[in-house]
This record gives sequence, structure tokens and C-alpha cells, in this order.
Amino acid sequence: MEGEVSFRRGFARRTDSTHREIAAGLRAAGCSVIDLMPFEAGIPDLLVGVPRGPFRHRNMLLEIKPTDAKGRPVSHGAKRSLARQAAWAECWRGDAPIFAGTLSEALARLGLVKSASEDRAGMANVEPSEF
Repeated sequence: MEGEVSFRRGFARRTDSTHREIAAGLRAAGCSVIDLMPFEAGIPDLLVGVPRGPFRHRNMLLEIKPTDAKGRPVSHGAKRSLARQAAWAECWRGDAPIFAGTLSEALARLGLVKSASEDRAGMANVEPSEF
């Protein structure tokens, strides 16, 4: 069916330390975070409820993947995984996911800090941005 998006639970996908670090860091910054990894392949990694900034009170999809200097995803994954992500994106009618490869990138792209160059060590004491 056109526009139908599957949310079946699939085989458990492997998470790495970057995935856990980003999820924990977003929670520490006040975000609500739901890990979507247990669902079938192709669905973005995290659903993030943003507490402040330009995306305040919005639900954002976050795909954890290294990005280039322009913020475009750099593929290091299997072709099958990329094909599933493309098929999911084609059917999804909501906002496109944001791509981030580090906690600093995720915080910046969600508008929680002013730039991705913010010092990660100081993130625990970050005050809400005045956007």
C-alpha cells in the first residue's frame, strides 16, 4: 500500500558505543529519547523529543551515521542496510531524519548548542540556547 510504513519489531540490530553515547548525551541535555533500534532495519536510530531551541516541542528522527563537512551522511554500512533506509524514507511522510555521527553534531543539528564545535566535556552544564 502506498505510503505504508512498517513498524514491526525485527531482529535486534547491533548498537555501538557512539549510539549509546549520543542517546545518553541527548537525555542529559533534557531530551526525551526512544531507541528505535529494536524495530526493523531502515527505520532511523532514535526518536528525539526536543525541549528547547528552534525545534522546541518537536519530535525529530535521528540517524546515527558519520557525516561530511556539509552534513551529508557518509556511508560505511552494508548496501542492504542503505537500501532498506532508502525504501523506508520513500514511504515516510513526516520530516526526514537528521544525520549525526557524534554527540556534538546531534546537539548542534537539534539546535541545542550553537555549533558542532562545542566542547563535549562541557555539555552537562549547557544552558538553554537563546534561539
